[in-house]
Order: sequence, then C-alpha cells, then structure tokens
Amino acid sequence: MDLTMLQNMLPIVVVCALVFFLLFLRSKSNLLIRLILRTVIGFFSILTGNVICAYFSLGLFVGVNPATLLVCAILGLPGVVGMFLLGML
Repeated sequence: MDLTMLQNMLPIVVVCALVFFLLFLRSKSNLLIRLILRTVIGFFSILTGNVICAYFSLGLFVGVNPATLLVCAILGLPGVVGMFLLGML
C-alpha cells in the first residue's frame, strides 16, 4: 500500500470509529443519566435528612462528600438510609 491509499482510507476509518464510539455512548448514556439522577436525589435526601435530624435534635449528621455521593449514585435511596442508620451506631 502506498501513502496516498492510506491517506484516502483515513477519513473512512475515522468516521467508522466515530460511529462506533457514538453507538457505545448511546447505549451507556442511560446508565450515566441514572447515576447522575440518583446522585442528585441522594444529595437532596441527605440534606433533608440532616435538617430533619437537626429539627428533632437527634444529633445525627451525614456529611456530603464524594464518598457519600458515590454511595448515593450506586445504591440510591437505600444507600442514604443506610448511611443514616450507620450514623446512629
């Protein structure tokens, strides 16, 4: 193969790679959207739980940091409840 033929094939290879990449992202975007949604809901659930615990003077507080947000993203609301239950120990 000479250099001209390789140069002519490069746009075709790039377009094919781009199509495969976009198809891969499309199939994974649903998972990414669910993780982001669970993280946001978990964040507000932690804040709400902290306000409720402060209102009733329970002395229970769950901090908002990357680790707790990761638990919220993976486990969702059961993860938030679990963190509050662990805080009671």
